[in-house]
Amino acid sequence: MENIKEFSRKTFLQDSFTYLGSGSFGGKAEGLKLLHEISENPIFDKYPDFEVSIPKTIVITTSYFDEFMEQNDLYPVALSEKDDKLISYQFQKASLPPGILGDLRIIASKTTPLAIRSSSLLEDSAETPMAGIYATKMIPGNQPDPGTRFRKLTEAIKLIYASTFFSAPKISMTATGNDIYSEKMAVIIQDVSGLQHNRRFYPDISGVARSFNYYPTGHSESEDGVISLALGLGKFIVDGGNPWPYSPAAPSAPPPYNSINDMMKNTQASAWAINMNILKEYNPISENEYLIKVSLKEAEYDNSLKYSVSTYDPYSDRLEPGISISGKGPRVITFAPILQNRELPLNDILIDLMTISKEKIKSQLEIEFAVTIPKDSETKNQLSMLQLRPLNISEEKVTINFSTIKKENIILKSVNSMGNGTNNNIKDIVFINPDDFNFKDSTRIAREIETINKQMIHEKKQYILIGFGRWGSSDPWLGIPVNWSMISAAGVIVEASLHGRPVDMSQGSHFFHNITNLRIPYICIDDFSEDFLNWNWINTNCNNTNSLVKRTKLDNPLKVKIDGRIHTGVIFR
Repeated sequence: MENIKEFSRKTFLQDSFTYLGSGSFGGKAEGLKLLHEISENPIFDKYPDFEVSIPKTIVITTSYFDEFMEQNDLYPVALSEKDDKLISYQFQKASLPPGILGDLRIIASKTTPLAIRSSSLLEDSAETPMAGIYATKMIPGNQPDPGTRFRKLTEAIKLIYASTFFSAPKISMTATGNDIYSEKMAVIIQDVSGLQHNRRFYPDISGVARSFNYYPTGHSESEDGVISLALGLGKFIVDGGNPWPYSPAAPSAPPPYNSINDMMKNTQASAWAINMNILKEYNPISENEYLIKVSLKEAEYDNSLKYSVSTYDPYSDRLEPGISISGKGPRVITFAPILQNRELPLNDILIDLMTISKEKIKSQLEIEFAVTIPKDSETKNQLSMLQLRPLNISEEKVTINFSTIKKENIILKSVNSMGNGTNNNIKDIVFINPDDFNFKDSTRIAREIETINKQMIHEKKQYILIGFGRWGSSDPWLGIPVNWSMISAAGVIVEASLHGRPVDMSQGSHFFHNITNLRIPYICIDDFSEDFLNWNWINTNCNNTNSLVKRTKLDNPLKVKIDGRIHTGVIFR
């Protein structure tokens, strides 16, 4: 295996993994080091049409972060209560250490899209997960002037540094008992996986593979894992979109929808890409400065839907894998050409990847990846491994005996519960009344929850959070668009369906990774099952009635039990 080398200006175009500085790599980059080693495993030789690797990677270690903070005297503003924008502006005005500028100019000589990613000391560790808390910025790298490319690279690095001290990490650090002052940030500079299609750049497929699945369907088992796939950049998945989930043990199993009509309404309708065109608005402190949405119609024009869509035939009321020869019929993202027709051995590669990765780290895990299908037949398909995180799975044996619990004392019962364990210390419920809820209010509700969460942190209390749709979704019409820091004091999270409208949870999101690694129960209440939620009791004991988000304070703690073996949960008094 090629060793990870110190960055060299002479050979950096040939070197696959290098570093700058003398400090720590940070959690995310350590995961990439493991994936770099795993990519050399001869098991992948049986897939001659695929190259399995990590993208070209350069790590700026934490020693440069220390130097940057000290030479610009940034700790006073970084540790202040100023908002994220003001902190970002101060960091943009600061100067990067002189010792790194020459190397960055060499890196900026490339004219390819780059992902500038965080890799903090605590990020992606099993004990203190901070997934999705820090910034990531993608830049096109296609400006003809190398000076402009260099400036965009330095702006992105300073944004990553600034995000170490944004409000979300500060709140999360407090909630997990860590000291923000001790956190340090390494930065990953990585080639973006994908191809340029006209004036947009994106991979054909992005995905998240988890070796353990809390919500197996059909005949699948939890240990079979779950894989989520999407068209375009992986931002769609990790931000809580609605990707295509499947069990690697049963890739062609029927999807979790009640009808084809439901599937067409709920599957992916657009994808994220890097804008390779003229920048619409200069905004160096925005992660999305260079990102754009791509419609399915545009993606079909780009010829990038070959392996991801099915075509709806209204005459037979069926979905046919692939693009219809006639060109007619709506396109639906199902990845049927891969999962049903096995036109690419992607599922087999991912099973092998998860198996050898689990053996390597001795833990359940999550891997982010991207797949690029070349335009010419002479170039291999590319599976790029982007991130590896351990999953913290509870081994506690919990038994729920409903015969010993009085029916009138049950607040909640669910056969769709994620997690495992008990909690007997929660005296507060934060909830949204179903009679008052409308998805148009989701953003306002998120802000009200954030305010209550801060109060709970101050009071050093946990609470049960109950809402509708998909918690953590970036789309307010799918659920409440909270990030982890906005609900970091929640001890139990409940997702209830509303008026028969189920929403499948996104197990590939950063939000879910933090929940699982902190072992926070995530309970789904489904109208179409034996699940139960005692709204009358919750409302009767409510302490505030005017706001959209309500709070019930109790004198005695509730009892929470989750049996992860049978995915059953109960909350009772």
